[in-house]
Amino acid sequence: YEKVDKVIVQFILSFTSNRIIILMIINIFLLFLGMFVEVVAAIMITLPILTPLMLIAGIHPIHMGIILTLNMMIGLLTPPVGFSLYMLSSTSGHPLNKVVKMVMPWWIPLFVSLLLVTYVEPVTMWLPRLLGFA
Repeated sequence: YEKVDKVIVQFILSFTSNRIIILMIINIFLLFLGMFVEVVAAIMITLPILTPLMLIAGIHPIHMGIILTLNMMIGLLTPPVGFSLYMLSSTSGHPLNKVVKMVMPWWIPLFVSLLLVTYVEPVTMWLPRLLGFA
C-alpha cells in the first residue's frame, strides 16, 4: 500500500549495487533490530521489506532466511535488551552482568559463523541443494 519496500530498495541501491555491501547493510540492520525488538515482530516487520532487496541482489530466499534467523538469534544474546540474557539470568540465579560476562566469549564464534553463513553461500546452501530445495 505505502510501497515502503520499494522506497527502501531504491534508497539502498542508490548507494550501491554491490551484493557484499548490501549483505553487510542488511546484517548491521538486522543485528541492531534484533537487539531491541522481539524476534517474531522483527521478522514480521523486516521480511516483506527486505525480500525484494535480497531478490534484486541475487540472494536465494533460503539463504536469506538463514541469515535473518542467525541475526535474530545473535540479537537475543546482545545487550542492551537481549531477551535471552534475562531468561538466562532468571533461570540460573546469576545477576545479569555476570550472565553477560559469561556469554561474551560466545559472541566471537557467533559473529564468525554469521560472516561465513552470509558471505560463503556454499556453506549455507549445501544441505538445501542436496535435498533439492535450492
